[in-house]
Amino acid sequence: MLDVLIKNGTILDGSGALRYRADVAIRDGIIVSIAPGIAESAKEVIDAEGLFVTPGFIDTHARSDDNVFFKNDGYNCLEQGITLQLAGNCGNSPAPYPDDALMNPVHREVSAEEMERIIGISKSSHSFMEEAKRQEMGINMAFLVGHNALRAHAMGYSDAAPNPR
Repeated sequence: MLDVLIKNGTILDGSGALRYRADVAIRDGIIVSIAPGIAESAKEVIDAEGLFVTPGFIDTHARSDDNVFFKNDGYNCLEQGITLQLAGNCGNSPAPYPDDALMNPVHREVSAEEMERIIGISKSSHSFMEEAKRQEMGINMAFLVGHNALRAHAMGYSDAAPNPR
């Protein structure tokens, strides 16, 4: 038995091929078949008549770094078809962060205790990624290390020219 069967949809598979009508069969979170007229029974059947069925979209300019600090099911992204976000591409990222920096990586009110936890996570890219692995996020996330964060980590916010050290 399938977990989900999407029936009667118009498939846009992302390959550049022409769209076509087919059903999509899903078992254990994996697409096991894409074909017209799949007859296997399913726990959930979705009628996609008049709708497009596509692969997940990638948001290449997400500002979602703070998803690592707070539980986020990604529902707002999933409603738009986004299944992967790339964060940290504006030059800023929450890690690595220098000890002496004034840090405000989040856009919400947090307690002093919570901010201390966040600062601890942000000490290095390694600690940040370890925390990211522990999170149960609703979508896939990929992170870039921002050049501003690297410079601040190496030399604070000095306007001096970098040196080999």
